[in-house]
Amino acid sequence: MFFISYRRQDTQYEADRLCSFLRPLFAEPDKNIFIDIDNIPLGVDFEEHLKSQVARCEILLALIGKGWLEATDPKTGLRRLDLQNDFVRIEISSALQRGIRVIPILFDGAEVPSEVDLPTPLKPLSKRHGIQINRISFESDVMRLLNGLNIKAGSSGEPASPLRPTHESSKKEINQTNYSTFLNEFLLPVLKCLQKDNAIWSRILGVRKDASTLEFKIAAQIEKEEIFPNHQKVIDLIGLWRHEPIVDDDTELAEVLDAYLDHVTVYKTIRQTGDLNSLPIDVGAPWPDAIYAILQKRVQEHQQSK
Repeated sequence: MFFISYRRQDTQYEADRLCSFLRPLFAEPDKNIFIDIDNIPLGVDFEEHLKSQVARCEILLALIGKGWLEATDPKTGLRRLDLQNDFVRIEISSALQRGIRVIPILFDGAEVPSEVDLPTPLKPLSKRHGIQINRISFESDVMRLLNGLNIKAGSSGEPASPLRPTHESSKKEINQTNYSTFLNEFLLPVLKCLQKDNAIWSRILGVRKDASTLEFKIAAQIEKEEIFPNHQKVIDLIGLWRHEPIVDDDTELAEVLDAYLDHVTVYKTIRQTGDLNSLPIDVGAPWPDAIYAILQKRVQEHQQSK
């Protein structure tokens, strides 16, 4: 069972997205994922209920954003973590006391808090190895987390099936996959987005000569308004299909999709730091050439198999 500990003001969106990602992994998700105060029955002692839920879990995921450590109580002005009745403090300290596996899940560049910054019951958290999860590569980052965990199925204590299907089982699933759906809902839309990117960049590259020129500023605005949203469409599509058997069993395609996600993460980070001069090629292909060529090849293969 997973216990997801988070602050609404800090990582509400990330917690909801993570929960949505985890639920399909369990036959009875409501019994295997505890996320929120909304799951606390009416009329019970919330502290005792939280502790009892933590006691049932095998893994507590402590979601930490940049506002997690310094979040304050609006009524008292005190730091929430210093309040004994703070939900997050109760959840994490209870897990630590029971020897439950606690994993810091770090968002938006947040870091595992140092021991000196934590109240006494939470100080052991500073020694827990965490994992960074980025919004732009959310799905692949979460899969990296899950593949490294010993996930249990429900409360029976029996090991769950591996997140990645075995070769034989995945082949069976692939044979049942609607290739037309894969072609029309993934391959062709991604290719269309990449073709759009290629067309825009071919025009931008001709005017990005001097950052002081109006043409350069227009190109930078087009990049922000057109290319970044286009990247996000591709990322969302990859998130939907990346760990389907039809992709998982295609090593060449899976590798180039993962490389694309890594590339875009670096590329967007460069832009967010204010560097407008570095071009996508400066952070290394595979985008767009390698992924473009492989997708074209897969489109041809699937069209011929119809």
